Amino acid sequence: MKKLITLIFLTLICNAVNAQEINMVGQWKVKEIISPKAVENDNIRNMMNGLSESTFHLEQDNSIKITSLNPTEGFRYFTMMANDAIWNFKDNKLTLADKKSKRLIMKVSVSIKDGKTIFTFDETNLVVEVAKTE
Repeated sequence: MKKLITLIFLTLICNAVNAQEINMVGQWKVKEIISPKAVENDNIRNMMNGLSESTFHLEQDNSIKITSLNPTEGFRYFTMMANDAIWNFKDNKLTLADKKSKRLIMKVSVSIKDGKTIFTFDETNLVVEVAKTE
């Protein structure tokens, strides 16, 4: 009986840790670009420079806005996709979809590692560390 109670207790603890829910509403500032570290393509490097100083504004009404202190030309192209998008968060996946057509624009996996919040952009090697500022 004691083993059964211990097993149930450990299962509940593991589920609570794994079911860690993140409140995505707020401003998420990029602290560091984890990957890729070096980019040879000038256009991609230009976009990454803007992204490195950016903030994702995830509003309560599911609208999104991405701003940067260094709005490079490549970064402006990146933000055009988010201008008319809505966001949703489920199962640690942040999805952006077009407001009108509801067509998927991008998926971002959200995880917490060593106390750091990580955005991993699906289908790319882009991984950034972010911090909630509001």
